[in-house]
Amino acid sequence: MLSKFQCLHCAQCCTGTGFIKSVKEKRELQTSRDLLAQRRGLCWNVPDHILCLPLFNDELAVLKERAGEHDIEFRPIPLLYIIDEITNNVVVLCWTMDHIACPFLSHDDKNPRCIVHDVKPLICRAFPVVRLHNVFPAYVFSEICKGTLCNKKNRIRLQLEDTTELQAALAIDQRMNELYDMLEQLQVKQQIRPRLMTNIENVNLMAQQQILTGKYATIEEIFIERKLIN
Repeated sequence: MLSKFQCLHCAQCCTGTGFIKSVKEKRELQTSRDLLAQRRGLCWNVPDHILCLPLFNDELAVLKERAGEHDIEFRPIPLLYIIDEITNNVVVLCWTMDHIACPFLSHDDKNPRCIVHDVKPLICRAFPVVRLHNVFPAYVFSEICKGTLCNKKNRIRLQLEDTTELQAALAIDQRMNELYDMLEQLQVKQQIRPRLMTNIENVNLMAQQQILTGKYATIEEIFIERKLIN
């Protein structure tokens, strides 16, 4: 029998999803990041003190607009990107927030609500369904969510038709695969060349500076520019 999910509006998912919970977890994450940067030139910027919610480029544009409408300080930073050796610019696949708590969460402690609920990103729509890499089952209910009955001892497999949250999680995987496919096609045609990295922390600082000065592009922009889609 599947566990049921009912949002309790505790805002835990908006304030505490980015913290590394153990030294082992931090070490494993660092190893993964280093390998991606060294072997594929993919820079994965995952500080352990922020929310670290992936935002796609179109989602970022919508959130920027809403932030302006509500006078909200919104600090996006690249989450997954490359440095293109051809242009020497940052090419962003997706973003995250440089915030400990989501800036779009209302400040009412007794009744916190999402200010951008109608346009919230896929990652928020998916929660509490999360994906586990190299673990079966692949999709489970998050342990930090108080609205589920799951725990470490009875993680149960979710069926594809079970929840709208799971559908959003699947959509995230599909969109990430599309971004990787764009990158691969650009590389095959030698229209982009990711620079292999050895010091990811220094690269992240450099990338953020380039973002501030506008020396970046999204992977979709380059893909369209190279006329690889109809």
